[in-house]
Amino acid sequence: MPVKLGASSDEVHKLLGRPNESYVKRMRMPPEDETQPEHQTTLEWYYCWGVVASFEHDKLFSIGLPAFCDYQGFLIYSGTVVKGVKVTDSKQAILKALGKPTKIESDAVPVGADPNVPVVWPKESRYYWQFSGYTLEAAFLQQAQSVQWTSEPHTWPKDGLTSMYIVLSSAHRARTRQATKNDGLPHS
Repeated sequence: MPVKLGASSDEVHKLLGRPNESYVKRMRMPPEDETQPEHQTTLEWYYCWGVVASFEHDKLFSIGLPAFCDYQGFLIYSGTVVKGVKVTDSKQAILKALGKPTKIESDAVPVGADPNVPVVWPKESRYYWQFSGYTLEAAFLQQAQSVQWTSEPHTWPKDGLTSMYIVLSSAHRARTRQATKNDGLPHS
C-alpha cells in the first residue's frame, strides 16, 4: 500500500497528493449529549490512486479500495493490498491467499432468486481477516449486479469483489483518541 494506517493527513497528502474530493462529518456521541466533544471523520477520494482514505483525529484509520467505480477518472487500485492480494483477484484467489476468514457476514438472498440473474441492488457477503493492528474486509456479490454508467450496461458476476477495506484495529484507534484527548495533539 502506498500509505500506512495511522499516518497523518499531511503524510498521506505528501504521498498521494491532494484529494480530488473530501467530505467532513461532525457529530457527537451520543448526538443529543451536548456535553460530549464533537467527533470528526474526514473522507478523501484519491482518483488516480483508486483510494478512499478515512481520517479520525487527523489519523488515517481506514483505506477503502473499490473494485469498480463510476466516478469519471477514478482508477481502480492496481497495487498489492496484503499478502499478494490485488483488488482484481477472484474470490477463490483471495481466499487461497488469505486463508480462513475470522468472520463472515452475509445478506440473505431472497427465496427463489437466481443469484446469477443480475439485479441493480444485489446482496453481498463480507469476509473479515484480523491481522496485527488492522482488519481487512472484502465484500463479494451474493448475486450478479447490473450496472449502467455509460450507454452500455455492464454485469458484475456473482462472487465478484466489490471493495476492500483495511481498518486500523480498535485498540490502535483508542490509543490515538486517548492521546489526542489528553493533550489535544494526535499521537502515533
